[in-house]
Amino acid sequence: GNFNFTNATNTLWNTANALSGDIKYIQPPYRPAQAFTDYQDYVAQGYEFSLTANPTANWRVSVNAGAQENQQSNIGPVLKKYWAEYEPLFRAFPGRDLNGNGVIDATLPATPQAQIEKFLDRTGGAEAGPAGTIAALLDAYGAGIGRIAALSGVSTTSIPKYTANFVTNYRFSEGAIKGVGVGSSLNFRSARTIGYLATSAGLSRPDAPIKGATNWETGLWISYGRTIKLAAPRPIRWRVQLNVRNVLGDRDLEPITGVDDGAGQGVAIRWRVPEPRTFVLSNTLEF
Repeated sequence: GNFNFTNATNTLWNTANALSGDIKYIQPPYRPAQAFTDYQDYVAQGYEFSLTANPTANWRVSVNAGAQENQQSNIGPVLKKYWAEYEPLFRAFPGRDLNGNGVIDATLPATPQAQIEKFLDRTGGAEAGPAGTIAALLDAYGAGIGRIAALSGVSTTSIPKYTANFVTNYRFSEGAIKGVGVGSSLNFRSARTIGYLATSAGLSRPDAPIKGATNWETGLWISYGRTIKLAAPRPIRWRVQLNVRNVLGDRDLEPITGVDDGAGQGVAIRWRVPEPRTFVLSNTLEF
């Protein structure tokens, strides 16, 4: 919601406490103990196709492709319930403010009672503009919740619509390299939605997604396995495998969050550094 709900909530309850003298307003559940913990629902529906084939007895090929629509809904139910319950109290709390000039001196470490009473003005204030009033804080609070609610029903960010995977493996069963296996994989992810353009009011536009970049991932592995027959009641199956991830060493940054730049253009503001070329060696004994 581009708004610090925790700080705003604490400010509101601190003011209520200062005006009423009731210490309950500085304890949870009136103010959050640390930060809001909230939830949202995800709904996904789509199609997936998989095909596995053995062109030969030792060669296995697998292809997988999918298309899915992911939507988020019921965003921020805790915050919205909290706001619906306590906004009327904040709007109606007696401020004993008669001049209508809602302003607070943020430079004072301990705000005098008279200043606090002015701060509670709910008209927007005339002396220092609406930025320093409870009315403005309440309006900003509600606007932040509105921006969150506007994201309900839009496509989930960071989940690609199209995916495809190709995996192949060949195992040698004869000759000097009997027991050796080699394989590779190629994974495709379509460009993810990383944000949305915004309206003049700052609300997300579900019809104007900001897209990231398509992503390709490569993998390679070699393995060796054999059965070891000892004096044990059962033979031991031994397998060692070396996996190489990001075989091509791709280092391009992947955008994961985008915002409207204010001129109707989407810009990336956060990126993910891809995993570098990585070697993983595993050794397994199965009894």
